[in-house]
Amino acid sequence: MSASIRGIVSCVNHIDGEYTIFSDKPINIKSNIVLELYDIVSFDGSAVIESGLYTPDIVTIEGKSSKQELVEHISSYVHATTESLGFSKNKKDMLTKLQPIIKTEAIPKIFNAIEICVAEFVKSFFSGSPIIIRFHNDGDGVSGGLAVYSAVMKLQEIFVNKNIFWEMQRTIAYDLDSYINDNLIFRNYDGVENPLLIIIDFASSDSSLPQINDIAKKYKLIWLDHHIYDNKALLDSVRYYINSWNFGGDSNITAGLIACIFSSFITNVNIDLLMNASLVSDHSIYAPDSAVAVEASTVLDFITGTRAYSSMGIGEIYRLVNDSAKMHEMYSHAENILNEQIEMGLSNLKIHSNGGIRICTLDFDKIKEDGKDYILPGRYSSKLQDVISSKYGNAVTIVYYNRFISVRISKAISERIDLINMFNGIKNSFSDVESCGGHTEAASIKMKTSDKEPLMAVLRELIKQIQNKIMQT
Repeated sequence: MSASIRGIVSCVNHIDGEYTIFSDKPINIKSNIVLELYDIVSFDGSAVIESGLYTPDIVTIEGKSSKQELVEHISSYVHATTESLGFSKNKKDMLTKLQPIIKTEAIPKIFNAIEICVAEFVKSFFSGSPIIIRFHNDGDGVSGGLAVYSAVMKLQEIFVNKNIFWEMQRTIAYDLDSYINDNLIFRNYDGVENPLLIIIDFASSDSSLPQINDIAKKYKLIWLDHHIYDNKALLDSVRYYINSWNFGGDSNITAGLIACIFSSFITNVNIDLLMNASLVSDHSIYAPDSAVAVEASTVLDFITGTRAYSSMGIGEIYRLVNDSAKMHEMYSHAENILNEQIEMGLSNLKIHSNGGIRICTLDFDKIKEDGKDYILPGRYSSKLQDVISSKYGNAVTIVYYNRFISVRISKAISERIDLINMFNGIKNSFSDVESCGGHTEAASIKMKTSDKEPLMAVLRELIKQIQNKIMQT
């Protein structure tokens, strides 16, 4: 007969009746009796294991542990495990790789802050706590999401945390729907570690403030971003907030890059492709001159920005990225669709030339065809801006559709236009504007209504203010 397994309940899943037990390592069990957090339990070690889940016939409650005892037990295990994963060496290797490429004092500071976040993440993971990873649906955001996915896959080789949830975020704000969904999931659990939410590449907007504040108070929040945001009330409430701007960097240090750094502490699996795809996707000055990175960026932008592929899960995207033949096939498909739609866009542009700089506007309804794959307006505006600026030099591209206005600006003129402050001023002046956000070269406005006239009024004011900025400089 196998030896008895004895441990402490570190997480309770009330919906499925499953528990994480911390013995000499974390394990999952399904119990024939109701268990509570900190119960000391034992069961037959020969119990059947299915998908990382022990299913013993009998579980015996032997007593109660203190929270402090369990925390110390987990901390000791996490320390030993991270050392075996090469935590310190992985950090040093990644820092050595990046410093010659990204020559800014921000990088070592970001590394030090990320190290604390990774320790919290690993502690949550091995305690069995629920973790939700939300990443923005663009090339930068999904690159970061995939990097964290690779880290989770590495940790799953040691312990199968069954309480990991992945969400592709289709808004720039951490909106009410997302907040409600995350709360509903987290309320199903009790754990020694608070549930953890990881946000990658979005939420830096005032409309996120109530939801973020509440999440940060009740749970654990790790937030990786590169969008300008200086709302002190929000930032003070988030302990684990890594934004490149807050460390002396800027938006060129992308959220996807930060997430790749985060993941590199845990796994030494080569994530260069994801890092480079993130930099290319967001037009970072640190983007490499690499055909492979451009291909990966194009594919990730396409599948996250096209309705036909909106149902792809993170695992499916991960397998695609790691299959070079399928990636090349998808790249060819994406290029064909993009080229066709870009040509349609160019033929339907309205051009407002000012000070030698083209301000180009496009009604997205002119190129959207029902029944066909089409890239979503925000992503489309980035691709259209790339073509316009390559043809004509510095430019501003504005694509509008339904409730949204998406603006892209050439890097060389972005600082003098100061898009974020301009958007905030417009939001304060127009009651029909629901939210706005982004960074100096790419930002969007969301209207409260899909009525065309309020949107057109904001559009006219936006063009006027951009023209004035150009003339002033």
